[in-house]
Amino acid sequence: MLYRFLLAIAMCLVSAAPTLAQGDVVDAQLRINTAVQDALVWTGHYDGLTDGSMGERSISAIAAYQREQGWQATGDLAPEQKFQLLQNADLVRRRLGFRPVVDAKARTTIGLPMALLSGRQDTQRGSRYFSEGGDFEVVIGLFAPPEGGI
Repeated sequence: MLYRFLLAIAMCLVSAAPTLAQGDVVDAQLRINTAVQDALVWTGHYDGLTDGSMGERSISAIAAYQREQGWQATGDLAPEQKFQLLQNADLVRRRLGFRPVVDAKARTTIGLPMALLSGRQDTQRGSRYFSEGGDFEVVIGLFAPPEGGI
């Protein structure tokens, strides 16, 4: 009798334990894939959408990164390679001074490479950020949609 009682309690505990739903696993993998694609953009290996879909372009970018690092170019990152990629991308972001900038006039926040931008000017609808030599500029503004919609 005691055995059945303990078995029943164990079954209740197992059934009450939180489980990772299939959608949660897919969502987590999508976020990981997106982070990998984003890191590959920062390291200069990928110029596609960072949407988490690991298609041919993403796999080719991973293989190119692996080759550059002196690793076997499989197109599939081992966990330690993924970690190294994320660290390398973070180093690039930090070197460029990439940070979110709030533009109250344009009512937006945008990430900008502030180490490349030496100046800022107010515009009628937002802001203009520019490099010292004028080779690089970012204009942020709030614009009304055209009459009749987009």
